[in-house]
Amino acid sequence: MTRRAARRRAGWGAAALVCILGLSYTAAVPQAVSAAWTDRELAVATVASTGVVAPTKNGCSIVLGLSVTYSWINPTTGAPRTGYVLEILRQGVVQASTTISAGATSASTSGLLSTLLGGVIYDVRVRAVSSSWSSPAVTGTFSTTLAGLITGCTW
Repeated sequence: MTRRAARRRAGWGAAALVCILGLSYTAAVPQAVSAAWTDRELAVATVASTGVVAPTKNGCSIVLGLSVTYSWINPTTGAPRTGYVLEILRQGVVQASTTISAGATSASTSGLLSTLLGGVIYDVRVRAVSSSWSSPAVTGTFSTTLAGLITGCTW
């Protein structure tokens, strides 16, 4: 047997011994393994989402030139409401507001403003509310004469 053949046999023998000892060691002792899934996990679900629905405008009327009553139709869909908020604004700033019960279909500006400024157009907003949620506002206006009497309303 040549020297080269002897070295080759010794090398194969050493490799076989390492494999045998190495496999028996790893088979006896648990080893940490990294594993990962590469396929996508898909699920299907049905979700019902709703919000607070705004009331539908139903007209406005002037009472003796001193107040305006705004009427609406309660929504039949959406999240249950706990009431309505009516706000009166002048030049974009809230001047007065009040909370109205959930079953109400109208609200009056009577008593909300101590004095009406003459020759001014006031904006009115009504929103349905439910806990911390609110609907988009429905808006209207009312205008006053120079004497401070209400002469017109829109809704």
